[in-house]
Amino acid sequence: MSSSHRKRIKHYHEPGDLHELTFSTYQRLPLLRNSRWQSWLAESVTQSCRQNSCRLIAFVFMPEHVHLWGSLKIHISGSGRALAGFVRMES
Repeated sequence: MSSSHRKRIKHYHEPGDLHELTFSTYQRLPLLRNSRWQSWLAESVTQSCRQNSCRLIAFVFMPEHVHLWGSLKIHISGSGRALAGFVRMES
């Protein structure tokens, strides 16, 4: 779809705003049934929040997807970049 057909939505990202992020595992495989993988993911999220001025409020790990709630401590302009640093999985 070309960008001229996309809706233009104004996004606001101010310090302290609460954001919810949901993502699925690869091919929705139930990878997070494994407690070791859950621990690795939790450590990665914690590390990412420290490095990117984020505060994790709550999380839910389901077997094939994750819900995260958190806030940015600083102002970042631009809709995509604001949440890009919220969770950056480190290998």
